[in-house]
Amino acid sequence: MTETAANEKRARGRPKGSGKGMPAITTRVRNRALAQAEVKPLDVLLQTMAERWISAQAAVDPEERARLLDSACQVARDVAPYLHPKLQATTIKGDQDSPLSFTVSLPASDALRAMIRGTDSTK
Repeated sequence: MTETAANEKRARGRPKGSGKGMPAITTRVRNRALAQAEVKPLDVLLQTMAERWISAQAAVDPEERARLLDSACQVARDVAPYLHPKLQATTIKGDQDSPLSFTVSLPASDALRAMIRGTDSTK
């Protein structure tokens, strides 16, 4: 094998197995600093949202109230993914031989039932 052929086959980049699942140094440093911090980012977001909400409730000026409510909503939107899981889309499939059927029962007054049937006796 010639020298140029050996150079072409030499691996480039990080060698296989050198990371062994360990995060990069900067990530480890950041995670260590967050673990040692007394206040977490999620705590800051929740506190900010609560304070803006309380300030909005106490505001007398309607424009100031609207601004504070909008600000609280923006923070709530930012923090929501960390507190509430996303719902997964669900597809319900039926069988052609035995299709799905649903029955919905709602409490209704006799007058409403008569009106729906077209036999309104209140006329």
